[in-house]
This record gives sequence, structure tokens and C-alpha cells, in this order.
Amino acid sequence: MNVGQIIKQCRKDKKLTLKDLAKKINLSFPYISQIESGSRKASPEILQKISKALDINYLDLMISAGYLQEESI
Repeated sequence: MNVGQIIKQCRKDKKLTLKDLAKKINLSFPYISQIESGSRKASPEILQKISKALDINYLDLMISAGYLQEESI
């Protein structure tokens, strides 16, 4: 799974809409939609906000987004 798919699945598991998540992290919902679809790459700062809002592991998102390699952790 890529980072967008992970975010989308976790968001849906928590029964949040794109608008709900956007409101929690103070971003526009089209921006989050673009991250989920893979048409936009999220910065580490945005991934950190998303990880906190969805209560998921930040390092897992960083690895999925290609910022870190699993062996380097």
C-alpha cells in the first residue's frame, strides 16, 4: 500500500470524511484528497499532522511516502 491508500483506509476505519480530517488538521479537503489519490506528495510535516489525527504511526507513513527506508530505523 502506498501512503495515500494507508491514509484513506485509516480515515475510513475511523469513519471520518475528507472534510472531517481536513478540519482536524486545518487543511483543505481537496488537498487531502490529492494526497490519498497520489497526485500530491505530502510533506513530513503534513504526514505528522495526519498521523496524530488518525492515531497511526508517523514512521510508517514516512516509510510509505519514501522519506525513510525501513532498514534505517
